[in-house]
Amino acid sequence: MSSRSFFLYISKDSFMHKLNPLTKLALVLVISLVPYLIEDLLGRLVVVLLGIFLLGVSKVQIGVMKKFLVGLVLMLNTIFLGFLLFSHIEGSIILVDTTVIDTVFLLWPLEWAIFITENTIIHSIKIYLRVLAMSILTIFFFTTTKDRDIIYSLRLLKIPYAIIFVLVVTLRSMSMFVDDFFTIRDANICKGVDFNRGNPISRIKKYLSLINPLVMFLIKRIEEMTFAATSKGYIIKGQRSYYWTYPFKKADYFILVLVVTFFGIFFFGFLFDITVTQILLMVSERVSWLNGGIPWLKKLS
Repeated sequence: MSSRSFFLYISKDSFMHKLNPLTKLALVLVISLVPYLIEDLLGRLVVVLLGIFLLGVSKVQIGVMKKFLVGLVLMLNTIFLGFLLFSHIEGSIILVDTTVIDTVFLLWPLEWAIFITENTIIHSIKIYLRVLAMSILTIFFFTTTKDRDIIYSLRLLKIPYAIIFVLVVTLRSMSMFVDDFFTIRDANICKGVDFNRGNPISRIKKYLSLINPLVMFLIKRIEEMTFAATSKGYIIKGQRSYYWTYPFKKADYFILVLVVTFFGIFFFGFLFDITVTQILLMVSERVSWLNGGIPWLKKLS
């Protein structure tokens, strides 16, 4: 039966769970850089599909992270709408061109015009795919890596223990904060509070009413974690010993070679301004059984 740690770790017997924490960290960091090197939609979609593949290999059940995914979807949709409504990118096809706000407030002119073209939509989708890829890779790392493994992997990089301790406490606090929020919200629902009823202003007021109990829970959590750290003998300064070791295995070296190769291909395309679509088109045109290439790739290039 799967279990979850203070953050997102889900215990599974998978190939990815057995990898060295540093290997998984390198995998996530390197692949997360790829969307910044490429501009075409297909390339960023490839990174998203790669992240989904890694989650599938890890045997992670998405239902376990239901609450976390709801917040992720809301964040992604907000980012997409933000870039869609506030970006001004010229294009050949103008879909929306209207002025929403054109007034003066305290002697300061306020103007907001919605200007949407086909390039605005493409740009918003690119940003959406970039953030989605990084989010999926982050989920992959934290669902396959224990809190303890994160500490040890960062220590192998010679990062000061004080920084690692603060980072791990922050990650654990985030998880507990989310759990406390849903606990308080559910308690209010049991008392008859309906967070889905009323206009947007009244809904915001209902959620703002949760701040006071959340702050009280936060103070209590800080006190509990302070007592726990003190009783277990945690020290920020000085040297400490470690019980667990993480040797590199053949699988780790194999994955690292794949990661370097994957990054090298995209970095080559970045240096010579070659998109993933163009690379796939060149490969398809050189394979005889594809009969001259893939038509839809030619349209995208």
